[in-house]
Amino acid sequence: MPQPRRIDISQSQTWVHPGRQIMLDNLRNILAIELLAACQGIDLLAPLRTGAEAQKAYEIVRSVSPRVNADRALASDIGAIAHVISEAAFQKLLN
Repeated sequence: MPQPRRIDISQSQTWVHPGRQIMLDNLRNILAIELLAACQGIDLLAPLRTGAEAQKAYEIVRSVSPRVNADRALASDIGAIAHVISEAAFQKLLN
């Protein structure tokens, strides 16, 4: 059985296991899909309004992904929302 590669502490700060990175990318995509679906639901329930914090999250999503009014591919929208997630825009709402 091959021995695991030793990683110095200085390397561990920047090195991410490839499987872990794939998992994080998938998680961002899943969260992006959930946010996109939630925003579409908010749009469909108009004129009902959501709470102030949820409205801020809605505005972040809609800044990169317009409302879905007709069938279209959503891959670019999901990618844009995943990118916003990776920049911690939603985390800033919670602080």
